[in-house]
Amino acid sequence: MGFRGLLVINDDRVAPGMGFEMHAHNNMEIVSYIVEGVRVQVV
Repeated sequence: MGFRGLLVINDDRVAPGMGFEMHAHNNMEIVSYIVEGVRVQVV
């Protein structure tokens, strides 16, 4: 296993209590970082 080219950098700002609709991320690694506040995982 190795690294490949970076495909996308998104600068998404998500309002508290909001998020994204379900969508696929087949064969992708997702990296997220918090600029301000905290992250809450909702399952």
